Amino acid sequence: RESMRRQLTVLSLILGMVWVMMIPAGAEERGYSDTKGHYAGDIIDVWSGYEVLRGYPDGTFRPDGVITRGELAVVLDRVMGYRAAVENTFSDLPQGKWYTDSILRLAAQGIFEGDEGGRMNPEAPITRQEAFSALARVLGLEERKEAPGFADDGAISGWARGYIAAMREAGYVLGDRNGNLRPGASITRAEVIVTLD
Repeated sequence: RESMRRQLTVLSLILGMVWVMMIPAGAEERGYSDTKGHYAGDIIDVWSGYEVLRGYPDGTFRPDGVITRGELAVVLDRVMGYRAAVENTFSDLPQGKWYTDSILRLAAQGIFEGDEGGRMNPEAPITRQEAFSALARVLGLEERKEAPGFADDGAISGWARGYIAAMREAGYVLGDRNGNLRPGASITRAEVIVTLD
């Protein structure tokens, strides 16, 4: 009995150590002041533990705040670890900014593109259709020819329609309770990470 008790104790310790090793480094230490009880709180903690997400200096994450194009580029670059970058020809993308290298790496992969005026608009909030199209490219989803199937399909830009249809078909994107995608609306930080998760 004593030897069995020792074996169970050793087994419990081993299982405990394995469990701790499975938790992403630092995930349990994040504890943003504004994510407890939020529908995406646990997911935000896990991805923060992977160093994909970072909060603000005041200890908040602002899950319901909009995400900018630059912020999304940094998140996707941290996940994918891209190496190649394009030359910076964008008029509004200054060297040395915290998002510049990530945007240039995403541009090299064809995930981010500038507008007709040669601007990347890194500090502008990213729209839902822009974010879902970028995520589809990151995930390697092929554009679909059929309509996405949302109640507001007519509001989806032609360049985004095939990617959004692919995201919906793969189960990454769902409409709201009225079946709308709201393609031109800004996407929140929480919505991006839940979709990515």
